[in-house]
Amino acid sequence: MMFWGLDTMATNAYLIYSDIEDLPPISHKEFRLQCAWGLILAGPSLETRSRDAAPKPAKKVNIKSDTALPLDCSGPGHMPIHLLLGKKLACWLCRWKRRGDGKGSKDAPKTRWSCGRCDLPLCLFEDRNCFLELHVS
Repeated sequence: MMFWGLDTMATNAYLIYSDIEDLPPISHKEFRLQCAWGLILAGPSLETRSRDAAPKPAKKVNIKSDTALPLDCSGPGHMPIHLLLGKKLACWLCRWKRRGDGKGSKDAPKTRWSCGRCDLPLCLFEDRNCFLELHVS
């Protein structure tokens, strides 16, 4: 009965996620994988888990004045992933918007979120949501 209840809750959560228009569509399998990773990473101790099994933190990408936006930002699989391991990274889209003013990433907002598919650190705040801005537009 317990597994039936868990399976029903996960399916209902996916249906609710699918009804939200601002979020990118993903498959039911990918949704359940993201839920599983969220539960794994929210566990009591990072030291007891294998660091090789967890998703890797987003890499810092250099942005130059001629850097273009990524072309594969739409489609399934784009999910925000919380970077529990490591330090905060400068938001890629905020840095991209400032690419010509010479400020670089020193003044760019820091974030602990990245896209699971693009592997780019992106803001995911109430007042500034670079994840949605990059993936929906």
